Amino acid sequence: MPTLKAADNTELHFTSIGEGRPIVFLHAGLGWDSSYLIRSFSPMFEGDHHRLVFLDVRGNGRSSYAGELSFELFSSDLLSLCELLDERVVLFGHSYGGTIAQVFATQHPERLAGLILDSTFPAFDFLPQALERIQAKATAEQMQTFGLLFGEIENDADYAAAITGLLPLYFHDEPDGWVAEFTDEVLFRADAFRKGSALLGEFNTLEQLGDINVPTWIAGGASDIYPLEPTAVRLNNLIPNSKLDVFEKSGHFPFVEESEKYRSQLMKFLGEVG
Repeated sequence: MPTLKAADNTELHFTSIGEGRPIVFLHAGLGWDSSYLIRSFSPMFEGDHHRLVFLDVRGNGRSSYAGELSFELFSSDLLSLCELLDERVVLFGHSYGGTIAQVFATQHPERLAGLILDSTFPAFDFLPQALERIQAKATAEQMQTFGLLFGEIENDADYAAAITGLLPLYFHDEPDGWVAEFTDEVLFRADAFRKGSALLGEFNTLEQLGDINVPTWIAGGASDIYPLEPTAVRLNNLIPNSKLDVFEKSGHFPFVEESEKYRSQLMKFLGEVG
């Protein structure tokens, strides 16, 4: 796995697959890594002329850092990666990765050829609606785990167990074995989850999204526990030159649940990016 030095000399790990125009992928979590994106997207690009670059966000996966996290640091790290790649990139952000992608797109649009925002949001102000959706699907045990996740998870093993128990809620119809594979391959970081979650209360790009001037594709699942109106629909309404695709039989991972349709729409967007 290649590494790069961030502006403050933090060592960041990334995976690079293929040759051609770079697509930089930012994973969800925080507290996860890029492995689930590698497994999902590598098959979509077999025989295609793109370079897929999967970054483990600072403090996550195999990227080091023990200090406090911030969106300014995340954006600076992405700038270092873009400078290393030395050409404009298509930037993909899934969930929390999409929040980082939005910040970067408003600060460094000259570095982007396109932007893809998947299952993400411009402000974390929809928790009551999300809780209603969670309560409608969750078992009593899952609700208890959800409560513990934001208060009493102290180590990586407990965090991994909590995510394993809760991930089925994020699907319209969970594919057989997907959560087990996810748990086996992801390097969980409870500290990164706590620090990343603490940043969401103040995260808000609502006033900056109108300044994004690159082609943007927004994807959302109709069965996501994050409701579409304050997330994907609001992004689409605020970002000029954006297109929204709603995946009716998907939750938080439309590229998993409707992979063929997703690939078709993704390739259509990439073909239109100048």
